[in-house]
Amino acid sequence: MPETNLHSKGRKAHLKATLKEHLQNLRILKRKENISDQERSEQLRKLKVNYKVKRKDSNGNLY
Repeated sequence: MPETNLHSKGRKAHLKATLKEHLQNLRILKRKENISDQERSEQLRKLKVNYKVKRKDSNGNLY
């Protein structure tokens, strides 16, 4: 089996785990009742930005 297949499988597993963690954070944030709508939307925006930053190709470019 070529190394590229192993690498892409590992990358796919990593992205799946990252996405799962991201979605879990979103669910937790949506369940919190003691924060204001403005604070919630700001935290959601931060989560989205953080998730986008984690997705880089081999050259370090965002995609």
